[in-house]
Amino acid sequence: MNAPHAIHVERRSDDLCTPAWILDLVRVMGPIALDPCANRWSTVGALVELDERADGLATPWDFLLRTRGAHGSIWVNPPYSRPSPWCDAARDAARAGRQLFVLSKLDPSTRWSATLREVARARVDFYARISFDGGAHKTGMFASTLVYCGEYPREFVDLFSPFGDARGV
Repeated sequence: MNAPHAIHVERRSDDLCTPAWILDLVRVMGPIALDPCANRWSTVGALVELDERADGLATPWDFLLRTRGAHGSIWVNPPYSRPSPWCDAARDAARAGRQLFVLSKLDPSTRWSATLREVARARVDFYARISFDGGAHKTGMFASTLVYCGEYPREFVDLFSPFGDARGV
């Protein structure tokens, strides 16, 4: 009897994962309660993770956290090919008072970037392109920024200033 062949799933550029060093710094500011745009390779370890089998945009994130009794931050590393709806949802969660982090490409010329800047309390524009985990496109093809929404912008800036232009906004 032949063993079944493993199914190889090719990772696309939107399937890359946040490097552990960034997540470790984020966790200094508290646990990650929700990752609404995880994928099957995600290493975030959020209490609630919604991957491609679940629509992370279908239910407001604040509602998901309240109904599941999850406490902590929201981590958002949206698909770089389609960040706009994720940035809209992040804005809504920030306005609901949630602490969240959004890792995205650095492109201040876009509407979705302006949406994030509306609610940002701090951000870091990384000095170097981030080496994402997995896939053929490991090193990002774009400069990246990490936007913070929450009550501790000074702590965020202190944590991330060694890695980029970090500032409160």
